Amino acid sequence: MIYLTLYLYLSIMIVQVAADQQQPDKHEANRQQVIHKFLERQQADLPVAGVFEMDTRYSDEWKMDRRKEAEKRYKGTGVPLDKVLEDVTKDTEGPELVCEWAYDGQREVLKALPEARNQSSFFKSKEYYVGSSGTHFRIYEKPLIYPVPGYRPHSFYFGITDTWKDELSRAKTIEINPELNKYGGHTLHLISKSARLQTTITIELDKNDRLRKYAFMDNTRNQLLGMLEIESFHEEGQKAFPNKARHIIYQSGKPQATAERVLKAKEISFPKTDDELARRFSYPVPKNAHLTDDQLKQQGYVARDADIQEVLDKKVPLLNMVDTSTPLPPLPKGWPAWVWLTLGAGWRVCCSWLVGSIIAIASSRG
Repeated sequence: MIYLTLYLYLSIMIVQVAADQQQPDKHEANRQQVIHKFLERQQADLPVAGVFEMDTRYSDEWKMDRRKEAEKRYKGTGVPLDKVLEDVTKDTEGPELVCEWAYDGQREVLKALPEARNQSSFFKSKEYYVGSSGTHFRIYEKPLIYPVPGYRPHSFYFGITDTWKDELSRAKTIEINPELNKYGGHTLHLISKSARLQTTITIELDKNDRLRKYAFMDNTRNQLLGMLEIESFHEEGQKAFPNKARHIIYQSGKPQATAERVLKAKEISFPKTDDELARRFSYPVPKNAHLTDDQLKQQGYVARDADIQEVLDKKVPLLNMVDTSTPLPPLPKGWPAWVWLTLGAGWRVCCSWLVGSIIAIASSRG
């Protein structure tokens, strides 16, 4: 009887050890499945395009801090202080950015519209990052490390600055809550560590594996730095993108929110045809625009109206081209350069004919 009891006890222990060894494998498989579905959902919502408005509303405390900084900086300089203090708060109101925007996972285009206070635009691909303001365009030297603006429609769904795939790959540890959240989906915790800092990004998904909320936490200082929540989606079939979302920003060392950024969609579509994709991802460069190419260390004026892809493919010549260390000379005023070149060539032909005629006449008289 003793041997039978011992045998049963050992059998139970072996089964328990085997189950404990399999448990981490099941947990890891579940974790990978949740991550895969989230990234798959993000990819399924592409390509997306539309017209968006973004406002930033700053707290009264933040405005007061700016006023104090302005008073300290401009007092005694002769600058009209009342006007400066008025501008400090006025510049933070109204639509900071109104734009046409498109993204397909490889390319991203943001074109600021005239009613926006921020007139910066950009075109981004794997090979190039082009920033522009007005008629000045710049091709940056290292597009893969140049940070695109964090404040854009992309930031409200596809990633804070990069993509969520990038954020997941950088995380030291990824944990998933065993229970579902209030949206009926999973909650992921992306924990990153360095010598001086530990941060956690908490991502809440809904039952369709779409992003609904995230929070960015500085664990070292126990400080919430940012929180975003999507209030509603525009949906077409299986695709979706936020109609409205709020991003609350906190300043390090202060418990109160510093600012609230709000995204509102005026129009959203999911381009299907080649013509629609071409229209959404067009990035016009006007004739005589000043182009600086940091990759080739050259600058000049664009010879004709073109799309940015034609410029990047070197299909459009640059006028007055010089290296980037040399000031760019102005374009000639009045008639276009080709007119002057044509007149100059004609003048040289006339002079040659006249000299030849004089020589011929002189020779015949001699």
